[in-house]
Amino acid sequence: MSDDAQERARQLAAFQKGVGKDAAKYLYDNTAKDGHHYLGVLKGGPDGKGPDFGKINAASGKLNGIIQNDKVATVQFVHPATVTPKGEVIGEQPHESPAATHFEGNNNATIYVTSGAFGKGRSS
Repeated sequence: MSDDAQERARQLAAFQKGVGKDAAKYLYDNTAKDGHHYLGVLKGGPDGKGPDFGKINAASGKLNGIIQNDKVATVQFVHPATVTPKGEVIGEQPHESPAATHFEGNNNATIYVTSGAFGKGRSS
């Protein structure tokens, strides 16, 4: 997440909106020892007694997989019809994917996600 407080608040709100009301309660701004901010997930939710975040709904399951993947460098929320740096159009038409993963030379990846239903993105 961004180190800028205003942008970080916008990013957290976007993640919370993306996973829905119940799963949103699990997400928080996690400041690491290195001083940078990361998306945190409360184990068991706010009271510690809830279900696993990844099992709340399909969106939380997808996001949990991204969070747990040590090769993901960034997640970017984009508007439908956004063209990625590699020229892929994201989610412009119903048959196009609402997400795409682009692997970079440093063995990390950027995941682009639009609003709307989650689906299988093409990888390049």
